[in-house]
Amino acid sequence: MRAKICRKEAKENRYWLRLIEVRAKDTKKRKQSLINEATDLMKIFGSERSTELTPKSSGSKTAESI
Repeated sequence: MRAKICRKEAKENRYWLRLIEVRAKDTKKRKQSLINEATDLMKIFGSERSTELTPKSSGSKTAESI
């Protein structure tokens, strides 16, 4: 559940960053860097969420696998 909230927050931050208009060259680079970071966080928290949904193997051997 926390990963879902974090992903949503990162997505919202990326949205607002894209709306900001900047003129200075160094500020444009910083803005793009923050957008990339937000995108990476969305990917990370999205992948965590998908791994939470997949069943984990118990590691124990069944009679069929022996």
